[in-house]
Amino acid sequence: MTTKTKTKRKTTKARNRSTRRAQPLLGRADYVRKGKKALAAKKALAAKQVLAAEKALADKIALTHQSAVDEKAAANERVLADKMAIAERSTTAPLAATARLTASYMALPIRFAACRSPFDLWREQARVAHESLMLMQSAFGRH
Repeated sequence: MTTKTKTKRKTTKARNRSTRRAQPLLGRADYVRKGKKALAAKKALAAKQVLAAEKALADKIALTHQSAVDEKAAANERVLADKMAIAERSTTAPLAATARLTASYMALPIRFAACRSPFDLWREQARVAHESLMLMQSAFGRH
């Protein structure tokens, strides 16, 4: 005959329950409330994740937009620098022409004093007029 041995299942279960952290017994309403809270927490977490993803996307779009704006600004600066260089070249031409014209007018009395005939005087006037006309045409681009 076999003898049955007594198991300590019930005492072990009770000991485990007593050694674990004491948890209150929950009724059906508590489980439903807990489920609603968990669902609300999950929804809030999902909303936070969606918001973070939207913010990251907006930051990425803003960064690409900013880089496009920076590229446009750099291109505009290059165009402006080219225009300034052209303007400097074109604005120095009239100034140089005006300086040469002024120098020829300042030298005119000395040249008149050196003239010995009315024809020499007329020739100096014609030379200054021709020189000034050629300077103005070359300074303003009419070759």
